[in-house]
Amino acid sequence: MEKLLESYKTLAHLKSQVLFFIEVHKTYTENEVLLNQIKFKGHYADLPLARAISGSLLNYAIINSNSFFDEYNEEFTPTKHPEYKDRIIRLKKITKPVLNRLNKWTNFKEYRNSILAHSFRFKGQSIFDKDFKPFKFKAPHTNSEMILLANLMNIVMICIAQEFPELVENMSLTENILSKIDFEWNEVDINKEVETILDQINLINEQL
Repeated sequence: MEKLLESYKTLAHLKSQVLFFIEVHKTYTENEVLLNQIKFKGHYADLPLARAISGSLLNYAIINSNSFFDEYNEEFTPTKHPEYKDRIIRLKKITKPVLNRLNKWTNFKEYRNSILAHSFRFKGQSIFDKDFKPFKFKAPHTNSEMILLANLMNIVMICIAQEFPELVENMSLTENILSKIDFEWNEVDINKEVETILDQINLINEQL
């Protein structure tokens, strides 16, 4: 049960991140006119702030929701938890409609892998290759699709809780990611760091 609980905690965290997108979406929609009064400078001057917030969080939500379903599909399996084989098989049958709907976004994972999380390569070919043919990804893109995606995740969590109520009972509401990691960080002198690097580059150029 311990390993299953670890996986459940992972799913809960990923789901909460995507649900946060929905809260932000709701808030910025209610305050869109006000937010768009705040203007970017320079290259992004014509970009509405509300759209920038929505677009950035949408991409982050797609990455996390991919991770959510990867975790569910790969960790909640009879093979990894044979002692709960019957319960997991039943759970998978119950949640099949969720996965069927998810699979309608046929490029869900490819969009995450090729565009959001990696180096703009689709099936090994750079999207900047002169021979690259524009590809239409079938993946969540609109706010309504993202809200549906978050609901699919929520349904999975509800189904897990119904089949494994002991997982919910053993969840700690105070446990979070930040309590598990730490950072070694320093305040840096940005201008000095950049100047030093440029000086090093100039020196190398002079020696070549």
